Amino acid sequence: MPRSDQDNGSIFDGLNENAITIVFGNLLGRYELVRNALWKTLREDVQEEVNLSCIKSVEMHPSGDSGEGIPDLVIRGHGFVLVIEIKVKKERRLQPAQQEAYVPWTRKAIQDEQTGFVTFLIPAGYHHQEDLKAQADEDDQRGRVRILPPIYWNQLVEELGPPKELENELIREFYNHLSERFIPKPVRFSAEEARLMHSGKTACVIRKLIKIVEEVEDKSSSQRPAYLDYSGYGYKFSDPEKKKSVWFGIWWEYWAKEDFPLCVAILKKDHSPEILNAFKKQFEINVDFTDDEDEKWLVVGYKLPEPDKDCSELITKIVKDIEDFLQ
Repeated sequence: MPRSDQDNGSIFDGLNENAITIVFGNLLGRYELVRNALWKTLREDVQEEVNLSCIKSVEMHPSGDSGEGIPDLVIRGHGFVLVIEIKVKKERRLQPAQQEAYVPWTRKAIQDEQTGFVTFLIPAGYHHQEDLKAQADEDDQRGRVRILPPIYWNQLVEELGPPKELENELIREFYNHLSERFIPKPVRFSAEEARLMHSGKTACVIRKLIKIVEEVEDKSSSQRPAYLDYSGYGYKFSDPEKKKSVWFGIWWEYWAKEDFPLCVAILKKDHSPEILNAFKKQFEINVDFTDDEDEKWLVVGYKLPEPDKDCSELITKIVKDIEDFLQ
């Protein structure tokens, strides 16, 4: 489903999960202040065993057996190995092999009298926390690997701050990025927004937009699972044989930024350059939307007809555009 993260002008904006892991790992390796912030997020009984003020190494995506399940971050210290799986998106679930691999991987990594710890660094409201809780506090058969409850990014931000006390500019920039990305923003309505919110006409507009989306879905012959979540409402139209898919509907962030209430979008990483060029040719214009390389889309907005004009032609055009592209 299309989504967008806001850009706050930080040098770290646009980093995907792997890049965030690398930056965080490098900061952990260099700065005790960052290690101390992470240490404070651990439970007290774990803090006694995991001394992050003096560590041997920090590894990002360490090499190991081929296949899935290699952890994002491994911190080795005196008497412990701390393994961290990082997620920066609420909707990104663990791969099945990942859950099964972390304890065996950590068991192989620990030596002599070391204890292994596995935890997850995730956004608050992570959609798949039940997958993590099912394993929390479980020891392996030998009792040398412990799976801990997850750590939340907002906890790490709180332990890093306040920002005015962060003399290191690099850490301060990272703090600002994490804060912008993971700390909930206060919701405030401007006078104009409050007026629109209390107008029944606003509800009528959204209902009519949904009706257009539903009519496009009804008239199209392509496969189309529906999507309705915090990002918007629409359908994914696809041709599995040609490995083409395009999303159409109401995307709140794009509407707010570009003033187009309806749009079509194609996820760049899922398509070949030839298909992306075909999309550009079919829809004539394109906009790169979202900064995250893993979620970068080409998006085209549709203008609504003039006031009081029937939307049938617009619906017909959207259906034709989508089906022509998928052929």
